[in-house]
Amino acid sequence: MPSTSPRKRWALVVLGLVGAVAALVAAALVLLVTLDLKPLIERVATASLGRRLAIGALQIGWGNPVTLELGDLRLANAPWGSEPEMVQIRHLAAEIDLWPLFRGVLRFRTLDMTGPSLFLERDAAGTGNWRFGNAVAASSGTPKNRAQFPTLLDFQMRDGLFRQRNTSGSFLRLDVHEGSIRSGGDDTPVAIVLDGAYGGAAGRLTGETQSFAALRDAAAPFGVAFVIAIAGSTVDFKGTLTDPLNFDGAAGALALDGRDLGSFLAILDAGAAADFPFAIAGDLHREGDHWRLSGATGELAGNALTGTLLLDEGGRGQADDLTLDFDFARLDLQPFLSGGGKAAAKGAPDIGAVSLRLDEKRGTNIAASIKAGQLDDGKMHLADVTAKGAIASGEAALQQLTFAFAGGTVDASATAHTVPAGTAIEASANVREFDVGRLAALLGAAPGTVAGRLEGGAQLAMTGATVKDALDTSRGAAVLVMTQGSVARALLERASANLAALFRKEKGAAPIDCALGVVAVSGGVGAIAPLRLQTTKGTFIGGGQLDLRRDRLDLTIKPDPASTGALALDIPFRISGPFSRLRLAPLIGASPSWLDPPPGTDPLRALPQNLRKFAEQCATR
Repeated sequence: MPSTSPRKRWALVVLGLVGAVAALVAAALVLLVTLDLKPLIERVATASLGRRLAIGALQIGWGNPVTLELGDLRLANAPWGSEPEMVQIRHLAAEIDLWPLFRGVLRFRTLDMTGPSLFLERDAAGTGNWRFGNAVAASSGTPKNRAQFPTLLDFQMRDGLFRQRNTSGSFLRLDVHEGSIRSGGDDTPVAIVLDGAYGGAAGRLTGETQSFAALRDAAAPFGVAFVIAIAGSTVDFKGTLTDPLNFDGAAGALALDGRDLGSFLAILDAGAAADFPFAIAGDLHREGDHWRLSGATGELAGNALTGTLLLDEGGRGQADDLTLDFDFARLDLQPFLSGGGKAAAKGAPDIGAVSLRLDEKRGTNIAASIKAGQLDDGKMHLADVTAKGAIASGEAALQQLTFAFAGGTVDASATAHTVPAGTAIEASANVREFDVGRLAALLGAAPGTVAGRLEGGAQLAMTGATVKDALDTSRGAAVLVMTQGSVARALLERASANLAALFRKEKGAAPIDCALGVVAVSGGVGAIAPLRLQTTKGTFIGGGQLDLRRDRLDLTIKPDPASTGALALDIPFRISGPFSRLRLAPLIGASPSWLDPPPGTDPLRALPQNLRKFAEQCATR
């Protein structure tokens, strides 16, 4: 047999290797096409994740593109989970470009999902059910950052359900009835449309982003623009994100607009009685758990505002913190109090039945600072209003309320916190330098009836589940003092008619040395005593009741005979009736001796020290 040259021998070896490789590849292709991969995928995935993965049906078509179709995929929940399945997909079909796979990039020509379901929850230690026990799971094909995100040329989803159980046991729920993501290629913009519901409120998201190639470039912020329409409101954002998959590193313009602020806040788990329209726009920035909307302008219930909003997301099991800082040139309270129509439609509420209970597990704590150059409420007009308050789980506080009124100022504060009987409330207020003439005119008195400066204070504490319950337990006191004033002589002579005055009408005003009114509140009823008016024309004393539960006043006033002269007809008079229809009537022939304090008593002794100092201005005169 003739020998073979070394060169030919090497050629035969090479050809033999090529032939062997080709045979192996051919055999592998035949095997891949014919092999039932479903049991293998189930077994490997179950071992990798430490959870049972089951696939009802699986079909793979090898070619370019690679086709994939599966049905009834189920991934078990964690062993401690409250539901058996964490992930379910009723049907999935995809076409995947072959050659990008060799570069480590998934490029879906089509991806169609029907009935995907995802359920997220945490155990008592705070571990999420998305944490898998086997370290191999860390190498799964899901994108962990924007650089790994696949290209989706034509993605469609139907009947999606995504839920997360909160620590309180409630659910955050997102339903996707229909959704699509479409792009002309790796380097063209991406269009997104989602129709569904969040928390039961129907909504729609439409948006456009930069390309998938830009998305995978982690060195540059990613441009996005979207509009969400939900609960009669719209959320419009246009800007950039440094971490698009988590909507983090946001910077851009945000605009919120809606007809019912209360419904919108309910979606954010920050529910409030706020049935009125709103619109606000500003510059949004987000870094981690901190959100800021600065340079905000807009309207609340038709009132123009400027300000800032801050949101700090709470950790596991903790509430978020929302901070509002708004300035109004003019703030009209009527649209807020009327509730934009719903409250009016229900008719006048029973104030006594209004619940005072505070939410014990709020999803969002709210702190607010409000300033208004002018505040209007019907016929009442206040200036330079500042209000600072906060509400959290089981507690609320009005830390500051100041405003100018009738030439003076009011400074008030209040706190409330949950107790077994309902809510415990404590409130206090001080008034200084009120112009009594302006105040009397607001109450309907004729000009010149009374003049002077008024100041005083009040304290009130009560506990109950409703307004009525709280009033029944209320206790407190109020003091009002007026000095260096005057009162119309004609008004005084209705109560003490001097015989000489019967033949002439005395004009002018009698100086007021001091006017003092003290009210002691108990069980919703204010005992008025002492009530004292000292003038050069005489001294008048009074007493009675102020019933806060029934909105009624019963007050008796009489002249002090020792101060009105020997010829005076000292006629007591009574002011009584509901606050809206008070009546004044003389008590001819009556002698209300109960108005005279017992000798040697100090009617101011029971007052708190800060209120007593107001009263002593008059008592020492």
